[in-house]
Amino acid sequence: SLAQPCRHPLASFARSPHTAVGTAMAPVVHLSLPLRASLLAVAAAAAPAAAEPAAAATAAGPRCSSGKACPHIMMVLVDDVGWNNVPWHNPDLAEYMPFSLNLTRHGVELDRHYTYLFCSPSRSSLMSGRLPHRVNQFNRHEDYRHGGIPEGMVTIPRKLKEAGYATHAVGKWHCGSTTRAKTPHGRGFDTHLGYFAGAEDHFTQKECHDHECAVPSTDPSLFTDLWLTDRPAYGMNGTNYGDDMYTEFVLRTLKAHDVAKPMFFYVALQNNHLPLQAPKAYLDRFPQNWTFDRRAYAAMGAHWDDSLRQIVGVLQSRKMWEHTLLVLVSDNGGPVYGSFTPHFDHCGGAHNWPLLG
Repeated sequence: SLAQPCRHPLASFARSPHTAVGTAMAPVVHLSLPLRASLLAVAAAAAPAAAEPAAAATAAGPRCSSGKACPHIMMVLVDDVGWNNVPWHNPDLAEYMPFSLNLTRHGVELDRHYTYLFCSPSRSSLMSGRLPHRVNQFNRHEDYRHGGIPEGMVTIPRKLKEAGYATHAVGKWHCGSTTRAKTPHGRGFDTHLGYFAGAEDHFTQKECHDHECAVPSTDPSLFTDLWLTDRPAYGMNGTNYGDDMYTEFVLRTLKAHDVAKPMFFYVALQNNHLPLQAPKAYLDRFPQNWTFDRRAYAAMGAHWDDSLRQIVGVLQSRKMWEHTLLVLVSDNGGPVYGSFTPHFDHCGGAHNWPLLG
């Protein structure tokens, strides 16, 4: 039950990441166009009707530089989501996360998909197309010279740009940032709004000041981690909840996109990573008898469900949805370990049942 607390007293930090292997939510794939025989074609999931006028799209859909039909690709990566923290595994969440549940029912659930045990290796693997033991096996600090993807490795956005794709990214990076060549823009993304480190405060965009990033970062002297393509995102930090900011960036970019050109959008949302923070309107949706950690974690999941609804709504309104491959996946399982910060008696809030973690 989500009304039950996480493991307390403090779980072993050495044990927790290892038990997270394979506990991530099963990825969901939406396909609404005939692709190669190696992919399963399924009906498009229902999306909300759009109020704005739809842009005209060619009957053949977007074309690569070769002249061949190429789909738009939306890679939506949520952070630290446990197996039992999604409505297609846990019916207690169905009323709070209806959109992703509907996508699953009309899409394909990859329920034998395994991830690395923590963030940076999973993301480095995804962006480079290489197994973690060949690209990166550690969560290094963002100023570590050899962290993330080595500069000599080619990335997915770079290859897709060569094929004629527009490439965009938003949210968490965590694939190295010690040189401009290692940033999202340097790796091949035309635009990017987000942060380089593994975690930060959702409201202030300030760096973490504890090992697990469990404690909110309100100290104004802390470093601000927010970047806009090729420069700091001056004036944007502290103005909005992180995933609201990132969702708005996605929506603006989609509305300005030439629908005849294929697009790759890497949407790496901040939720559900610590610290456990969500707008009050989302927290208030959940039962008061749930512990705060469970409620906050669930509210963060409801938030990304709503972000997904808005994104698909624009894709449909612009007649892009029928030419879109959308993949929704978590980078690893959900955290259940407690905080090591004195007098801060909280845990990660996740629920990986029936898997270990």
